[in-house]
Amino acid sequence: MAPLTAGAMRQSRFSDEQMVAILREADRESVPMVAKRHKVSEQTIYLWRKRFGTIEARDVRRLKALETENARLKKLVAERDLDPEHPRSGKSQTPPPCPSESCPLALAHMPNAPMLASTGPRSPTRPSAVKKPRSPA
Repeated sequence: MAPLTAGAMRQSRFSDEQMVAILREADRESVPMVAKRHKVSEQTIYLWRKRFGTIEARDVRRLKALETENARLKKLVAERDLDPEHPRSGKSQTPPPCPSESCPLALAHMPNAPMLASTGPRSPTRPSAVKKPRSPA
C-alpha cells in the first residue's frame, strides 16, 4: 500500500450505497452479526446510522447526483460573477427606474415626489410601557 500524502483522506472500502444496504440489514438483524459478516466494527455501523439515518440506497444515489449538480452550478455562478463582461459581475449597479407610475415603488423613483404625511405620534409597543388600569381587589 502506498503511503498517504499530507492531507489525503483514506478511501472507504464501501460506497455510500453499500453502507446504507448494510444499515438496512442491521435494521432487520442484530448489529453484531451484520458487523461480523461484513468485517466492520459495531461502532462503524452505529456511525453509519448516525450519518445516513433512515435513508434508502436509491435515495443516496439521487442525493449524490444532486450534490454533483449543485457543485457544478455553484462553479458556473462563481465563474459568471468573475467575468468582467457580465452585467451582474463586479460592483452592484443601481436598478433602472420604474417605467410606469403604477409601480408600487414609483414614488421612490420620482425625484420630486411629495413627502408622505406623518401618521402622528406612535403608540408604545412594549407591554411594560402600556399602563393598564387596576381592577379593585
